[in-house]
Amino acid sequence: MKRKYKIMIAVIIGILFVGYNFVVIKLNQKLNMFKTEEQILGTFITEDNTQVDAQYFVVDQSEKAYWYQQQGFYEEGTIERLNTGNVYKASFEEKDIIIVYYEDELLFIDGDIAVNYERISGVPEFIGIER
Repeated sequence: MKRKYKIMIAVIIGILFVGYNFVVIKLNQKLNMFKTEEQILGTFITEDNTQVDAQYFVVDQSEKAYWYQQQGFYEEGTIERLNTGNVYKASFEEKDIIIVYYEDELLFIDGDIAVNYERISGVPEFIGIER
C-alpha cells in the first residue's frame, strides 16, 4: 500500500514538473517576442491615423526624437535606451516619455496614458510638416 502512494506521489510530482517547465518555456517565448536588439529608428504613427488627428513619433540615427501632430504641437528632444532590451526614455523640454519598442510598434507611455504607435517608415520622415 505504501509503495502505491509513493508511486502516485512521484507521478504527480513528475506531471507538475513537466507542466511547470512547459509554462516557463511558453512565457519566455512570449517575452522574447517583445525583445529586440535592434535600435529604434524611423517614423511611427498613432493607431488613430487619420491624417489631421494622428500623432507622429520620429527617431533618427543620432538619437534625436521628434513628437508632433500636423496642425498641432511639435516637440524635439532626445531618446536613450534604458536597458539592453527595448525600453527607452524620450526626453522633451518639459516631460519624459517611456517608450517600449517591439518590432514595428511601440507603446508610448506619458504618465497615466499609454498609446500604441505603428511604424510607417524605417527611416525618419516628417509628414505634413517641415523639420
